[in-house]
This record gives sequence, structure tokens and C-alpha cells, in this order.
Amino acid sequence: MDWKKVIDSEELIVLEKKNKKAKLKIEARLDGSGEWHIYKSLIKENRTSLISEHILDDKHDVEKLIEKLKHKTGKQSRKFKLELKRDYKEDMVEKWYFEIDNIRNMMVVKYDELIYVDMVMNEKLRIYEKKIISIIEDRLGLKNLCDAIQYDIYYFDKKNSKLERNEQNLSFMDIEFNFDE
Repeated sequence: MDWKKVIDSEELIVLEKKNKKAKLKIEARLDGSGEWHIYKSLIKENRTSLISEHILDDKHDVEKLIEKLKHKTGKQSRKFKLELKRDYKEDMVEKWYFEIDNIRNMMVVKYDELIYVDMVMNEKLRIYEKKIISIIEDRLGLKNLCDAIQYDIYYFDKKNSKLERNEQNLSFMDIEFNFDE
């Protein structure tokens, strides 16, 4: 199936390519500051996975990029290095940080009759979710410990940090003590 142009306006360009199992979508949006945000995503079973994201200034460059994205396959078979580091270990709970492409993610593993894993991962890694889980299960030996593992996976798309200092209002007073003897 070929790419179909769904929307083509001055501020929005949307192309779609459908097959029996999934849909690929390329979307380019002009924001208020004059930058174009281009996204390529895979939509499968009502789940959207971000494949790539780009920001450009010129509409001509956007059109060139869209042509390149149209010819790239939707399959992602790349290799990446996953580094695991344990933050803490208690009786039945471990907290781990794992890094992929300099993107820091974390997970908490709770051991019980079932193993419960809460993961917080960058949205860019969503399309590699199964591969990441497989690598982590192998490295930590989770499949050897239990037949059933429950994953709760949360995604974030950027890191915000804010430092607030709690300033205490101190007031100084002159206090005189008069001790008459």
C-alpha cells in the first residue's frame, strides 16, 4: 500500500500508510514559534509507538525529510547497549536504573509469589519495550525465579527538574534580661 496524504495545509501535513496489522503515520506540525515538529509513529491495536521525532525550521527541509521517512521501513531491528545498575536492595524489593543511548530509566522489582516490576521509561524507547524486557529478564534471571511476572510500565517524554529552597523566615529580636540581685 502506498502513502496517502490525509491533510496538507500551511500548518499541518499528515500522511498514512495502512496494512492489515498496523498503520504508519507521518505528521508535521508548525508551532507558534515557526518550528516544524515531525513525528513518525506506528499505530497497532490502538497503541501508538513513536518511531522518530525531528524539529526543523524550513518547510522545504520538512518535505525532504518526509520523503526520507516514507522510504524507511517501519521495522526497528537496531542493537543497543543496556546498562543496569542497582540503586538499592531490601528483603523483597530492588530498585534498578538502566540506561540506553544515554537515556536514564528506572524500575522497581518486588519479589512475592509473583514478581512485580514497575518500570519508568522514556517514550522514545516504547517501540523497543519487548526487547528491553527480554534483556532485563535474562540479565536479572527473573524467568528462573518465577513463571509469572507482572509489568506495569510508565512512559515519560522529557525530564523536568526544579529546585526549590525552603527559606525559613527568621526574625531576630533584642531581648534584655534584667536580673536584679
